[in-house]
Amino acid sequence: MQIRNLSERIENHEYSFKNADIYLKEYEFNLVSFNNLDNLRFENCTFHGDLIISHKTNSSLDIIFKHCSFSGEIQIFKCEFRMLNFIQIIEAGEVLIIENSLQIIHFTSEQNIKVNIPKISISAKIIHSLDFADFKSNGELYLNHMSNNDVFNFFSFRNSEFNSFSSNSVYFGTASNFENLVINKNLNFYNCILNETNFSKFKFVEKVNFEKTLFNNSTSFKECISLSKQAHLNFKNCTFKELAEFDSSNISIFNIENTVFEQNSSFQDLEVDSIRISKSTFTKPAFFDNIKINSIINVKPKEIVFKQSDWTRTLRIIKQELQKTENKIDFNKFRAYELAAHYKELNWKDHFTDKSILWATKWSTDFGNDWRRAFIFTIGGGLAIYTIFYASEIFLSGDYKYYLANYPSFCNGLFRFFLVTDFYNPLIEDRTYLQNSWSWFIFIIGKIFIAFGIYEMIQAFRKFKP
Repeated sequence: MQIRNLSERIENHEYSFKNADIYLKEYEFNLVSFNNLDNLRFENCTFHGDLIISHKTNSSLDIIFKHCSFSGEIQIFKCEFRMLNFIQIIEAGEVLIIENSLQIIHFTSEQNIKVNIPKISISAKIIHSLDFADFKSNGELYLNHMSNNDVFNFFSFRNSEFNSFSSNSVYFGTASNFENLVINKNLNFYNCILNETNFSKFKFVEKVNFEKTLFNNSTSFKECISLSKQAHLNFKNCTFKELAEFDSSNISIFNIENTVFEQNSSFQDLEVDSIRISKSTFTKPAFFDNIKINSIINVKPKEIVFKQSDWTRTLRIIKQELQKTENKIDFNKFRAYELAAHYKELNWKDHFTDKSILWATKWSTDFGNDWRRAFIFTIGGGLAIYTIFYASEIFLSGDYKYYLANYPSFCNGLFRFFLVTDFYNPLIEDRTYLQNSWSWFIFIIGKIFIAFGIYEMIQAFRKFKP
């Protein structure tokens, strides 16, 4: 059927077409002259060439394509319809819906079948809804310069799938549903406004970027999953006006930069490989209960993709938020993580004192995490220093046979050596001070070492106390 024949049949009040081959080459599908046209339906039709519809104004017009195939592009611009509906579309070239005013735009695909459309680009005033629920495509979706904040509109991408998804300067209406959305490459939101927003169970492979985006109402990123180790979730210069939830998500690389959370935010049971929080503000409490950072747990510093200074600041922010919410268990873990990160930041040349203290804390209790390690550190280190002290006393006295044969003297002296307040010679029963400066040096070093070990062990014991 040629386009001219199609126009004639519409003029004769035939508005439904099935199982037709329609040839569109070199002709525009002109609907302007059909004034009383309210419903136009194509089912199981194949369109050859580019389908171009322009400058048609009819606020009650529904155009429906069901199970149709398009060999060329679909171009719809400067029109006003009630509904544009693509039901179980099979394939098409690029789809361009530009400078239109539409009540409803609806795309669906057959179940578990990806539609072969390289690109869908929409720049339109959506009065009621933009619905891509259950639509799966191996192409890209672009939403550009869509602003209509004076009326209700609803956006749904629930259970949909795209290769890429880009949104630039779009007002996403009263509510937006991205639940179970799958993005096989990148998703980019720039200068957008979202209100009630649901990204639960969102899955992505490469990069997800939200930049200069405003989240006006509650926002959910619960149970999101990154499908590769290189996947990034980035928020830059964003604002969350209400509750933001990232609970139980599994994200490889999570980056929050110059972002403001004005109300409560929740990252409970979040699992990440690496995370960076930079120059961001949590006005109300942020809940990081049971957050899991794999690059710390698995001791794989190469997986920490951010600079060491950013990494330390991130751990400090999480620690502070855990303290605000009185989560003492996770607070102590992140206090230890922060000290470990700060230890890596310092160099021996410029920060010898701080590095030495942190080095001792690391080896004694793993930054306060392990009292058993402190016990072994104290006993083992004290015994080693006492052995050196005992050997020096043998050497300085010259009475080798007496000291080597007198095991009780060694054992009694060891017990007294571990009494940090006893500064008398532990090898002599009388209260006599040491006479040799070298012995004093070893003796004092040992006392400091033992006192430090006992202190660290007590701190590790009472880490859950206020």
